[in-house]
Amino acid sequence: MFLFNWILLFGFLNYLFGVGLLLWAVGAWIALSRSAPWCRVLCGTIFSIALFFCHLTTVGLYAVIVAGYEIQRSTRVLRISKWNAVCNLLVGTSIFIAPLVLFIASSTWGEASSSIGYVYPWGWTKLITFWRALMSGSWLLDNLMGVVVAMFIVILICHGRLQVNRFMYLPLILLLLTYVIMPERLLSGRGIHVRRDSWKTAIVT
Repeated sequence: MFLFNWILLFGFLNYLFGVGLLLWAVGAWIALSRSAPWCRVLCGTIFSIALFFCHLTTVGLYAVIVAGYEIQRSTRVLRISKWNAVCNLLVGTSIFIAPLVLFIASSTWGEASSSIGYVYPWGWTKLITFWRALMSGSWLLDNLMGVVVAMFIVILICHGRLQVNRFMYLPLILLLLTYVIMPERLLSGRGIHVRRDSWKTAIVT
């Protein structure tokens, strides 16, 4: 139900796969939060490289979530041990070194550096992107999906099933801010702001 949408129709199957893998990556990162640093670095790096080859946006989202999670967690750990807080931040940062090196070494870096541009989509485009994540090309199916999702969310809230872990408050806020400031065109990429809406559907599901 949630896979057949306009993003799939436009052929961004690699991006949709990356969004699914992103959720597993975040889950693994949280599950390993008390593991040894080398284990977290190894696992996080593997996921970040895999997400890089799926889509640049997915590894970017992974970076935003990990940053928010580690910053919020470090503020609590800081009261107990400053070294552990710094160590957590360094571990979270180190897992993106490999994707950064791959990006700089790729042809995408050359294209991006030769055509720098930032265009922000003003107006109503930001307001309809969540709905666009559900669009499949069928008016009946699109409206039916909207009603189903709305009912699903209401049922979860009424039964107390929709809960957010306290360590995910900052990651979700950063994701929202990232979505708000995301331009229509960044460097050599176009339609950046409308490629960002699938993660909201994925989080709801």
